[in-house]
Amino acid sequence: MIKAYRPAINDKILKSATKYFTEALSSGNILFGDNVKEIERRISEIIGVNHCIMFNSATTAIYSVINFDSQRAITIPAINFVSLQDMAFALDKEVFYEHRDETLIGNTIPYYGSTWHTPLGGSVSRAFKVMNDEYVDGSQAFLCKDAFGNMIGSKGKATVFSFTFNKLLSAGEGGCVVTNDDELAKDLRAFRDHQRTEDRTVGAGGTNFRPNELGCSLLLAQLENLDYIKESLKKSHLLYRESIDDILVGGSCNHTRVMVKLPEGIDRDQVLSELLEAEIECPTPVMSFSASRLYGNEDEEIEDYEWDRYICLPQYMDISEDDVNAVCVEYNKIISKLKEAK
Repeated sequence: MIKAYRPAINDKILKSATKYFTEALSSGNILFGDNVKEIERRISEIIGVNHCIMFNSATTAIYSVINFDSQRAITIPAINFVSLQDMAFALDKEVFYEHRDETLIGNTIPYYGSTWHTPLGGSVSRAFKVMNDEYVDGSQAFLCKDAFGNMIGSKGKATVFSFTFNKLLSAGEGGCVVTNDDELAKDLRAFRDHQRTEDRTVGAGGTNFRPNELGCSLLLAQLENLDYIKESLKKSHLLYRESIDDILVGGSCNHTRVMVKLPEGIDRDQVLSELLEAEIECPTPVMSFSASRLYGNEDEEIEDYEWDRYICLPQYMDISEDDVNAVCVEYNKIISKLKEAK
């Protein structure tokens, strides 16, 4: 089976991660130890911000940021993963969907109006604008730059990054908030840890969204091998583009997704079924504008993005050239057959 995703782990990364985690175990501190502190320091330095606050997932990081947003209404892009709207609804926010041109779909980081957009992500709140107080979901854009050459996460009030299983760097599960806002950083650090103060006194109204040393050990090892990871993903991305038409490509991306738009009239479920029969696993995007109807928003005016025409092809560090070629051959064969049958 050619899997859809695999985390960036090889023998070298595993050896380094094991060293970091063994040191954490020896210290007796598997929460908020040296690895958590070091990954927060390194990410802050890379992005160019004052604070990085690690969480046990990007979803809990998003929840925490929205929790400190005083606005009653949240505007999220129609094309976005469901975690933004789920957390907004969980905090009893009124949610609006902001529709974008189809060119904003995929591995691009364009600048649209006054909103930074990231691949499959975007602004969290209509009330907050770039260079002012905007909150940004950059879960798909870690270590990417915007259209003006700024690191994603270096502008606006706060940016959330994800380190789940299918991201550029993976802690298994994890996320972080980066910000230059000292007060927000202080609030987030307390909120993720039962409102504990510096003397470790527990307060009221907090959560348990704490990161752990194991996940941060893996992130540190991956950061040490970042150039190799990025080059490997770029190489396979280019191989796909040589053989398959309609792969979405942007000028600035980290190549973690190979998203292809199916020809008009081709049934996505049938394509996915036949690929699976050929032992090729391909995920489908789950976006907020389609999931919004789960919350009873049947009257929401949703532009026709033809999202049911998109699939993601297998993409991960060290996917072999033979496997990429096998996916391309099988995909093109299925598409040609279905076209002829029309």
